[in-house]
Amino acid sequence: LGLYRELVHAEIGAFLASTMQRVDMVVAADVMIYVGELSGVFRDVARLLEPGGWFAFTVELPTSGDEDLQLLPSLRYAHSERHVRRLAAQCGLEVDELRPAPLRHEQGKPVPGLYVTLRQGAERR
Repeated sequence: LGLYRELVHAEIGAFLASTMQRVDMVVAADVMIYVGELSGVFRDVARLLEPGGWFAFTVELPTSGDEDLQLLPSLRYAHSERHVRRLAAQCGLEVDELRPAPLRHEQGKPVPGLYVTLRQGAERR
């Protein structure tokens, strides 16, 4: 359909670590549930974002409130709001919004998630 300027098939961490392309926005909807440790993704997205650029993504929330990272029985990963905030701060990304809401329904039950938008500060990292 000609909708993409470029389409890359690669593991997210390896791609982000290897590219030097600067971008205004990174969107990862329903992606982070397949990524355990997010620190490398956050670090590389922060490196690639232009000043004022946006990082928008979703995460599934842990079933217990005390864990930052949890491998769920579904073999998907869940990340706490506290963990997302800490990684954003470590990478110099400003929290724009963290909105809890269901990501989807499984077996008729809502799956709790977090819709996140972060912003790269005015000064380039």
